[in-house]
Amino acid sequence: MTLKKPAEQVAFEAAAAWLHTLALTILGDANNLIEKQDMWSDKWNVAMGAMGEANVGALAKGLTLRHSAAIIPGIQEADDAFG
Repeated sequence: MTLKKPAEQVAFEAAAAWLHTLALTILGDANNLIEKQDMWSDKWNVAMGAMGEANVGALAKGLTLRHSAAIIPGIQEADDAFG
């Protein structure tokens, strides 16, 4: 039997993956970070908005969702730069 994940959990996981990918890309592009600050900031803010919406949907359904511990440092570092 396969259990289906709630849509809110799927949205949260997708948003977390997007944030993680952006964090790795941003931090990997550190040499060009100053020149591309506005572009990365815009992308980060859109991704954080998606994460916020996914989190609100999950909380409304009583779900507690967490990021994988492995991705938190990269997300935090990028958020400190753009948040």
